Amino acid sequence: MSHTPMHQERRKEDRRCDGGGPRSCPLLGEAELEALAERAADKAIVKMTALVYQEVGKSVLSKLAYVVGILVISLYAWAHAKGYIKW
Repeated sequence: MSHTPMHQERRKEDRRCDGGGPRSCPLLGEAELEALAERAADKAIVKMTALVYQEVGKSVLSKLAYVVGILVISLYAWAHAKGYIKW
């Protein structure tokens, strides 16, 4: 790979944001970084809330299915004991 002036310029550009922290990048100003961080935090909260609601919903449906199953078996046993169902 040759080191033409274009390549050297590109390497300089790549070093502008050297990963030294969020405040070391001159491409974004302080207000822009704050706005970006706020949007990222909002998205994270929305995702976490959705996951919590999803897990709660699964838990509620699982327990509801369990209760409905017990009720159906109990109703069958009661109907069989009363003679409504002969098996």
